[in-house]
This record gives sequence, C-alpha cells and structure tokens, in this order.
Amino acid sequence: MAKSIDFFRIKKVYCTREDKIIEAYSKTGETFRKIMTLMTILCFFCIHTMLDSSDKDLLITSALALPFRLGYISFQLFIVVGPIILLILRIYLQIYYEHWKLLERVMSKRKMTKVPILSFHDHHFLDSMKLIILYLMIPFAMVFFVIKSAALPNWGNKMAVVTLFMTLGHLIFLKRSKEGPMVIYNIALCSLLIFCLVTLFYFSHLPSHQLLRPLFLKNENLYHCNLTEHFLEKANLEESDLQEAKLWRANLKESSLQYANLLKSQLWKADLQRANLQGAILNESYLLEADLSFADLSHAQLKDAYLKESNLIGAKLERAYMRNTNLDFAKLAYADLSDANIKGARMRGTDLRLVKGLTQKMLDKTRGDSTTKIPSYLKKPVSWVVDLQDENDGMD
Repeated sequence: MAKSIDFFRIKKVYCTREDKIIEAYSKTGETFRKIMTLMTILCFFCIHTMLDSSDKDLLITSALALPFRLGYISFQLFIVVGPIILLILRIYLQIYYEHWKLLERVMSKRKMTKVPILSFHDHHFLDSMKLIILYLMIPFAMVFFVIKSAALPNWGNKMAVVTLFMTLGHLIFLKRSKEGPMVIYNIALCSLLIFCLVTLFYFSHLPSHQLLRPLFLKNENLYHCNLTEHFLEKANLEESDLQEAKLWRANLKESSLQYANLLKSQLWKADLQRANLQGAILNESYLLEADLSFADLSHAQLKDAYLKESNLIGAKLERAYMRNTNLDFAKLAYADLSDANIKGARMRGTDLRLVKGLTQKMLDKTRGDSTTKIPSYLKKPVSWVVDLQDENDGMD
C-alpha cells in the first residue's frame, strides 16, 4: 500500500520556512496586480462600449469587437456577459487580495523582510487608486449597463437589481477591509451607501416599478429592419430611415417620427396613439388596423397608403397628402382633414359625419359608395357608385 501523505506536516513545513512565505507573498501580489489591471481595462472597455454604442444596437444584431483580439460578440449578448465577467474577476481578485493580506500579516508578525516589489502601502496615491479600483470601479461601470439596458422592458430592472447586489457586496468588502487613506475610505463608503439608498428610493417611486427610458434613434438607418412587436414607446425616431421596415404590432405610442421615412413600411396593427408623424413619409405603407388615434399626421405623405379599418379618431391630418389612400371602414371621428389632399381616397363604409375640415370640393374627389356616411351639410358626389369593390388587403 502506498504511503499516505501527511498534509499537516507539509503545511507546517511550508509555514515555518521563510523563503516559501516570501515566494508565496511575491507570487500572490503579482497575480493580484495582474487581475486588478485586467479588471480595470475591462471596466473602461465596458464604459466606452456603453457610451459609444447607439440604441440601434439593442434592436438589431451587431458585432462587437472584444479587446485583446478575443473575437466578436453580439452587443445584446455583451450586455449580459459583460457584468458576469466583471463579477467573476472581482470575486477572483478578492480571493487573491485576502490571501495576499494574510501573508503580509504573517510576515509582519514574524518581522520578516519584505521582497523588493511595489507595495501600495508605501505610496499614498497608489493606495488610494487601489481602493477606488477595488470598491468603486465595478459599481460605476454597472451604472452604464443599467442606463443602456433601461431602454428595453424589464432589462433595466434586472440590471439594476444585479448592480444593487454587486454594490452591497463591495460595501461589505470595504467594511471588512478598513484600510487605505481615511479620506478615500470614507468617500468610497459614503458613495456606495448613497448609491444603494438612491437606487432603492428611485425604485420605490417609479410608476409600476419599471425602470424604462425612451429609445434614441434619431437619424438612424433602420432600412428593412424587422421590428415586429418591439417596444418603441416614446422613442425618438425623428428623420430616421424606416423604409420597408416590418413593424407589425409594434408599440410606437407617443413616439416622435417627425420627417421619418416610412416608405412601404409594414405597420399592421401597430400602436401609434398620440405619435408625432409631422411630415413623415408613409407612401405605400401598410397600416391595416393600425391605431393612430390622436396622432399628429399634419403635412404627412400618405399616397397609396393602406389604412383600412385603422383608428384615426382625433388625428391631425391638416395638409396631409392622402392621394389614393385606402380609408375603407376607418374610424375618422373628430379627425381634422383641413386642407388635406384626399383625391382618389377610398372611403367604403367610412363614417365621415364627425370629421373636421371636410368640404364638398374635397369629398367630390374621393371614392365612396352607399355605405359611406357623410355629414348632413354635404351632398353625396355623383361619381360615387352603389357598391365600391374591395381591394386586395393581403400583407406582403
């Protein structure tokens, strides 16, 4: 039978030999500094990435080049993986740091001569920087992850919770250490405490406790993008290119789409309540059953647009260009059509009795039938037929 190894004896020999302790102290300190340097670089990379990226990267798949030529990763995946890598590095760093401090205490107790390596304690500035990197760097970087991810429903909440727990962990580590210059220590301690309290207070006063910010997509190129069922409420899409974009059932409530190019876009059942579409290009767009109630469509271009069964209650359509627009069975109560060009517009089954700004001259240029309801002060055009044949409403 093989002779058993006496681990207690090995530990005793290891602990009594000064050269081994000095060697372990040197290697642990070197590894600690390497991990801290790597963590610092990754924190700055994360902050730079969050600041340099646009909200467009949250909606479509985009490749992000990783540092040290590690390859590419999608931006959405990076938002998830980034905090996990930082957390693993921080735990790994804490293990080495506490082991290094333990060896330092042993050496101090035995009055052993330290190896000639750079010590943080010998330099006030380096000691302060170490304290900031250890306890403030990651919580600071996580704030940028929270701000960026808050543009997506539920993402902001989850990231904020992760950040809060990570900050509390740093607070516990800091309280245990009680080291470094007192001024920097107190600043770090107060910063972490204030962050935790502000986060909890902010969450408790949020409507429906949902951390959410509007997407900023001004002047973005979203040509032919698939944004089906995407949450774009209150998003800034001014002057953006959304030609042929697929926005089926997308939530665009109260979004700003001034002068946006939505040529041939697919907006089936899209929610555009109170959206600002002033001067937007919606020619040949597909808006079947879309909700445009109280939306501002003044000066918008809606030539050949398909608005069958859409909700246009209270919509502003002043000076809108709606030539050959399909408005069959659309809800137009209290909609304002003042000076709008509706020549050739189809109005089969449409109720026009509560429409504002409609004149006889405008009505004469439209296409309707016996199912179209008109105001009592207007006459039915002689050009209207008994039954206006339905158009093909199939989606592309």
